[in-house]
This record gives sequence, structure tokens and C-alpha cells, in this order.
Amino acid sequence: SWFTSDLEQLEDNGFAVLFNSIGSGMMLIFALISLSLFHWGLAVVTVLVAVMLILTPKWFQKQTKEATSNLSAANEAFTTTVQNLFKGFEVFYTSNAVGQFVKRIKVASDALSDVKVSYRKKFSFVQLCISLLNFIGKISVDVVAGIMVFAGMISVGAFTAAGSLTFNCFASLEQVVQQLVQLKSIHVYFDKFNSLEADSNLQPDNSSLQQTLSLRDVTVSVNGHVIVQPVTFTIEKGKKYALLGDSGTGKSTLLNFLAGRNHEFTGGVILDGKPLSKEQIVQLRNITAYNPQKNHIFNATVKDNITLWEDRPFEEESRQMGLNQFTNAQEVVSEHGTKLSGGQRQRLALARTLLESDKVLLLDESTANLDLESARSIEAQLLQNPNLTLVIVTHHFFEEHRNLFDEVIYLGKEKSL
Repeated sequence: SWFTSDLEQLEDNGFAVLFNSIGSGMMLIFALISLSLFHWGLAVVTVLVAVMLILTPKWFQKQTKEATSNLSAANEAFTTTVQNLFKGFEVFYTSNAVGQFVKRIKVASDALSDVKVSYRKKFSFVQLCISLLNFIGKISVDVVAGIMVFAGMISVGAFTAAGSLTFNCFASLEQVVQQLVQLKSIHVYFDKFNSLEADSNLQPDNSSLQQTLSLRDVTVSVNGHVIVQPVTFTIEKGKKYALLGDSGTGKSTLLNFLAGRNHEFTGGVILDGKPLSKEQIVQLRNITAYNPQKNHIFNATVKDNITLWEDRPFEEESRQMGLNQFTNAQEVVSEHGTKLSGGQRQRLALARTLLESDKVLLLDESTANLDLESARSIEAQLLQNPNLTLVIVTHHFFEEHRNLFDEVIYLGKEKSL
């Protein structure tokens, strides 16, 4: 939505309107100059009325910004809903519930339609108010011009010509004011995109963990709901950690937090001896490499999928994950990895993560789709590498690997394995 609907709104109500307003502004200036040639008083009165009209967008700024913000949120919600439904279309199809699929699409469309109608109503009301004020302003100038005729300050011919110029002047003025309303409303989009900009002052001095990352009584929330209960542990460089717990205890949520992707937390986070604030939690992104449960496979070569189009060596990581057994570096895999099995996708994603071997590797069920022997072999290989710092979430804990972990961290009630 941000790169489709929002950018379209920026183009239509931002840049296009900006250039149109420049043209309207030039027409207004030329009309004012022409009026001043008949009598400077006409130009002064017109300027005073114009200033009052130009200030009117401030009266509607709150309503138009709110309407624009609601439209942006509705577009985002609609896009998310439709994408989610289409990704799950096969489920509807195999369950003979295509009618429900269509119904959900219609519900999402109706919700977006309601917001768009509300948006258009608010802007139409603003335009109506501007047109009314503009009409009153033009009548006021005409009245002043009539008084000047009776006072002998201008001729009847000048009054007629001034009326035509006044019409052009206020037509341009109405366009300028309406365009100002539109331009002020799109600040909502700039605020959204500016929120994505990284603050260079929040970046860490180093791009990898130097000594330790400590959590002290940390709770992690998602949308205001506490998912991870208070947890305390320390990650030391070069050590290996297993993160265990029942389903729903927040293992994936905690990894997401350690990856710097969530700043809803309480407690203390200390990176190499320096406490991090909620705003600074983004620094964790620079010292971790996160391998989530679901990894995206690009419609590109195996090499580009691993290196993300960067010119860097990858052969060793590819060999470690056994990619050469079923593919080659220059083979193109299709979008979403449809040419690869689930296990092969995980091998490729792990190779991508291993390129960041100097960071803390956060592996979330990263071997779940492999057969047991392959999963056991790859996990042992990673755990026996002294250069790696690992935090592994797994539902299938291999007892024979217990001694390869420096610590086993339990979320929720601790269990004996």
C-alpha cells in the first residue's frame, strides 16, 4: 500500500497539484498587475480578499489531514487483507468455500469504499466552502469597483474591464486555495515515509557483537498485548543458546525482538555494556542476522538469493548447506521458491544467513522442514563452529546436542528434557 496507493496519492494530490498551483499562481499575479493598471485601489482590495481566502485552508487542515490519514490506513488494510486472502486461495478452493473468499473480498472492498466516500465528502465540503467565500470576495471587489465609478475614480469602461479581470483573478485564486488544501493534506504521507528513515545517531559503533548482549527482566508485547513474560539471560560472543518453551510462550516473538524489529518492551537491554532505549533498540538489527520460519525466495538465481545481489563469496556457505546436491549457483528459482521443496528452501535461507557469520545468528525453526538426519547433521555442524554465535528456537530438541549448547533458555515453565 505504501508503494502503490500512497505514492499514487502523492503523485495526484502532491506533485501534480504543486505544478498546477504554480500555473494558477502566475495567472493570479498577472490578473492583479492588470487590475492595478486601472487603479491601484482595486489591486489592494483584491490582495486583501486573496490573503483572507488563502488563510482558509488552516480552518480545514485538521479535517483534511484526518481524512487523508484514514484513507491511507484503509488502503493499507485493504491491500494487506486482499494479499492475505489470495495467498490462501488454495485453502478456500480445496475446502469448496470460494463463495466465502469472494465474500471476504467484498467486505474489504466495502470498508475501503466507505472510507473513500467519506474522504470525498469532506474534500467536496471544503471545496464548496472555498467557492462560497470566493464568490463573496468577488462580489466585494465588484462593489468596491462600483463605488469607485460613482466617485469618479474609474470610468464605466474600466469597471467593465475590471469585472472581467476580477473574474479571472478569483477563478485562479479559487484554484490556488483548493490546491493548497490538497497540498497540506498530503503531509500525512510524508510523515509516514519519514518514520522509516533511520536515525544515524542511533546506529551502533560496531556492526557485530563485541562482547555481550544482556536482557534483564524483559517483557515483549505485540500491539499492546504481552507475549513474552519477564526473561533474563546474556548472550556472549561465540556461544550457543537453545531457546525452548511451549507453543505460545513467545519464542518467535523474542527472536523478532532480538532482531531489532519490535520496540514494545519493558526491562533492560544492554549491548556491550551500554543500555539501549526503546528508540535505540533498532541497533540490534546491525548485530544480528534473523532467519525466520518463513523465508522469501526471490525470482532470481541461487547465487543472488544467497548474496542478495552483493558481490561477495558464498561458495562455502552453499557447500555447508548442501545446495550443490540439487542445484547450481546460476540456476534461477521461481518466485516464492516453487521450484524448491520446503527443505531445500530452508537450506538456501540458512546459507543466506550464514553469510552474516560475524553477527548473532537467530534461527527460528530453521531446520523444521528437513528430514531428521539432515536437520541433526546441519545443527551439529553449526553448533561445532567456534566462530558462530547462535540462538536457536526448535521444537525438536536433539538430546545428543545438549552438551554443544552453552545454555538452554526456557520460556514459560521450565521443563526437564
